[in-house]
Amino acid sequence: MLFPPRCVSCRETGSLLCAKCRDKFELVEPPLCPHCGRPMVSDRLCPLCQRDPLQIDGMRSVAYFDGTLREAVHHFKYYDLQDLAIPLGKLMGDYWEKSPLPAEIIVPVPLHPDRLRERGYNQAALLARELGTSIGLPIAENSLVRVRATRPQVE
Repeated sequence: MLFPPRCVSCRETGSLLCAKCRDKFELVEPPLCPHCGRPMVSDRLCPLCQRDPLQIDGMRSVAYFDGTLREAVHHFKYYDLQDLAIPLGKLMGDYWEKSPLPAEIIVPVPLHPDRLRERGYNQAALLARELGTSIGLPIAENSLVRVRATRPQVE
């Protein structure tokens, strides 16, 4: 009541990510390479996957990482706004419903224990929980272990 949530982008009160700002996200729309998910002009494999295919069944990006989405993700990861997992996870779930991949379980990528202690939470696990709830898949948070500390992506 005293400190209502404000949109991380436009600062409008009511939610951490308002509908107007969510509508600014540029979604990655089909046609896509069925393997790596890159935007294409057809549904065929992209030249890179034809030449050197990834050893996975497929992957997708929901939206382009710029503008409002970039701002929201940075607040989520670096400013302890864990509640942003809810609208971001819903965005992922809504996209999954339109462009599903074959899957039986969601496995979030773990943080190194040092980074987990530093940040206090694993943002991938929070997103995985929201996505799993949205699309009805189980989460296996302890299936992978990060054994080597790597530099942050921003570096």
